Amino acid sequence: MLKLFMNEKEDKVKKKEIRRSDDSEIGKSSNENNNNNKTITRSRSRTMESPIHPTLDISSSPSPVTMNHSDGGGKATMIPTRTNSPPIPINKNNSTSYNDKSSSTLASPASTSSKPSKPLLGGSFTFGAISSNSNNSSSSSSKPIIAKSPLLGASLSSGTLESSSSTSTTSTTTTNTSTTTGSSVPKSPLLFSPTSNINSLSPSLFASPGGSGMMGSPSMSPLGNRVMEGYMNGFYEQDKDPGTIERDRDELVAWSNILIPKSQEQARKEFKFLIRRGVPDELRHKVWWTILGGNQALLDLEEGVSPDLLSYQESYNNTFSTDGKGSKKIRNIPSFGGVVSPSDHYLTEDGVHLVKTILKMVSINFPEIDYCPLIPDIVHILLLFMSESNAYLLLSLLIKMSNDPYYKYLNTSNRECTKFILTFDSLIEKNIPKVYKHMISLGFSGSKQLTEDWFSRLFISVLPFHTVLRIFDIYLNEGYKVFYRVGLALIYIHKKSLLKATTQEQFLNTPINDSDDLIKKAFSFHLKRKDLDRFDQQQHSKLQHVSEPNAPIYYKPKVSTPSEILNLEDYEFIWAWLPHSLCICDPKLVFNSNSHGFNLRLLYEKCGNRSPVIVIIKSDNGSVFGFFTDEPITPKDGFGSSQTFVFTLRPNVNIYKPTGNNDLFSVIKSTSMSIGISSLGDIAISIDKDLKGTSAPTDTFGNPNLNNNVDSFQCNILEAFVLE
Repeated sequence: MLKLFMNEKEDKVKKKEIRRSDDSEIGKSSNENNNNNKTITRSRSRTMESPIHPTLDISSSPSPVTMNHSDGGGKATMIPTRTNSPPIPINKNNSTSYNDKSSSTLASPASTSSKPSKPLLGGSFTFGAISSNSNNSSSSSSKPIIAKSPLLGASLSSGTLESSSSTSTTSTTTTNTSTTTGSSVPKSPLLFSPTSNINSLSPSLFASPGGSGMMGSPSMSPLGNRVMEGYMNGFYEQDKDPGTIERDRDELVAWSNILIPKSQEQARKEFKFLIRRGVPDELRHKVWWTILGGNQALLDLEEGVSPDLLSYQESYNNTFSTDGKGSKKIRNIPSFGGVVSPSDHYLTEDGVHLVKTILKMVSINFPEIDYCPLIPDIVHILLLFMSESNAYLLLSLLIKMSNDPYYKYLNTSNRECTKFILTFDSLIEKNIPKVYKHMISLGFSGSKQLTEDWFSRLFISVLPFHTVLRIFDIYLNEGYKVFYRVGLALIYIHKKSLLKATTQEQFLNTPINDSDDLIKKAFSFHLKRKDLDRFDQQQHSKLQHVSEPNAPIYYKPKVSTPSEILNLEDYEFIWAWLPHSLCICDPKLVFNSNSHGFNLRLLYEKCGNRSPVIVIIKSDNGSVFGFFTDEPITPKDGFGSSQTFVFTLRPNVNIYKPTGNNDLFSVIKSTSMSIGISSLGDIAISIDKDLKGTSAPTDTFGNPNLNNNVDSFQCNILEAFVLE
């Protein structure tokens, strides 16, 4: 097109020359040169409103495209840097009009990606250049082609428009920060006003250009090159849809010149709305680390002022003590009632292995946690962006802060998880009453069947992963309330579909999808903590019959001396019953009646003051039963510890723990030992000085006769183990 345009201009010049009368050859030459220069100038200064303007189709080739002027006096070169790039019109002000985000493509010249990129909404970066060289030019100028950001007021430099000459006498460079030319700026797809978010930050959080500590200009290099920590695989980036990629670029721009403060309190307060808007993948590990107080936790570990925190190395050593063959004590992967599902995340093979490692470390070093279904997915997500040591430390901080009534990060029992859902039911009734009434009319007692998986898995089962990450960002900064907000937003957005359901099955199978307005809608629900606390208090009467699930068998103890009574399966049963903090201990056989004699005094001597102790009895009728106590079994006053329990292994496997009806757990005398004494005087296990005994039902443990309903017994074998 440009060539045709130039030919037309040349024809006009020639017609003018024919109409002129006897001009000299010198005059003709001068006029011809001037007209040629005017033609080049006009072609550069065409605005978007011009009916004719030079455009280039560079979609088929990434190589420089040359425009040859018909007069041969010079040529303009476009250097494309992305495939599928649209034509770039040049206007009088040397600025690129930014009208259609869906068709514009801006990119860094260093980028080698073959995928079409999305336009950045703000920031400053360069793509390509348009240059013109002419031997007849008398000046040289260089001006950036700038697209004004419709969001943040930053500039997108798309290279330079250059004109050079061997006789050049001047050179100027200017930066254009004028408003965008052309049609109006498109509306931002973001959910929160970035301008107000940015303006509300303290001046100290902004870095000067090139200053240390800031993220710097947005980079279009592969994400794996930009995320310095973690175990993210390549599918994370490949699975992003165009809308997600565009939001990622918006987030990059919003954070590009912002410093991450070291202060946890300042970061939580000032970044609140920026985090709601979205955190760039490149900065997630820094933002998470700061808002959870990672720096202070490291100092506390170094100074030893936080005894409830252990370093990664200390926790690892506590967990993976090995036997002579190097086999690990932990039998399978602790899930804490949740789901260990690497396929729902984007971890490398090494990352998946580290998930299992950290879950084992948590089970050993936080023995008070038996049930917490959020933990597996949290570990997966942390390891996407963080090293294993940093991920473990932040998880430890989340566990530590779960008792904070403001954040309440983790529900660490089935009762707490159930209460959370019951409170959510109250919120549905208050905020979306039609759906609540319809749910009850279908025969549901609450939303548990629909929402339990949402809250126990961070919405991973119903929302795209990038949305889950946004929710997780907010959760780390603001605590548990965001789960209530998102849950209400999902129900509200899908209200029409839910109300159409005529059966429970239809209600539960209602498709739940993501929405661009999800986060915005979530924060339209105003939830006051005093109301949440009131709803929590109302649920106590409904929790009386909620029991804790049986803990899975995690541990395989190292047996140094074989037992004459127990097999490997028996050990695993017993170790599943032990207090969690003792599961990492190994049994040491200290007494065997066949070896040491059938004498109670010898039993006391061999056990000494060591504890905890497990006593196993095989009676003359083949029954196998016993007891556990965390105190030494030596003659003393008192009634023992509430950690004491009795159990049977054969013919049936059962455990009987204290019922709370009385505190008569044990009485140890020099000539007899009684374990579990009922208010009527019956004893669960009674042994005399010659290791003969009786068994009876008791209200102390709620146990039946432990010797297969035979009151008295003779010990065929009695063994005692101490835990080390």
